[in-house]
Amino acid sequence: MKRYLVFMMLCFPALCALAQLPAKPSVISIIIGDSLCEIRSVVTQTEFKPGWKIVDLKTKDKYTRYIWGRHSRQFADDRQPVFVVTPEPGRTLNDYAVIRLKEKKEFRRLPSTSLFECGFERIDLDNANIQLLADESYRVRFKQAFEPGEYILVDMKGEPKSEFGDVEVYPFTILR
Repeated sequence: MKRYLVFMMLCFPALCALAQLPAKPSVISIIIGDSLCEIRSVVTQTEFKPGWKIVDLKTKDKYTRYIWGRHSRQFADDRQPVFVVTPEPGRTLNDYAVIRLKEKKEFRRLPSTSLFECGFERIDLDNANIQLLADESYRVRFKQAFEPGEYILVDMKGEPKSEFGDVEVYPFTILR
């Protein structure tokens, strides 16, 4: 019993130190006023509704990709938000895009289950003013103002997180 107690007392400070380690830093931040705010990533969810089968005919299965919650936790203070994007290793800035979501009562839905079928705007020199910062990240400001609503910033070449193809996204809201 004493050995067990001594072992637990020796492990406790190590567990406390481990809990205080910083989490994985976000690759996407937004500038609100004069401060840099990290946008927390969220993984999309996919709902599967099987089609009907009548005799030998089967209707098409339906997939819906959504993000739970009515609004994101990050609000933009301008219709032309300024982002700081640090591409992951092996990625370029052109791999990231902004997609507008459809708002429902309790969730936000992507227009299509495939990211490439959603109406998206890539981050490139035609759509945005891009400035390289000292720490190999980019300051991005889109040239055209966004309509009020819910949006996500997504790595179009990101690895799927589930068998349905759910991806990690960075949601933000443009206020009315």
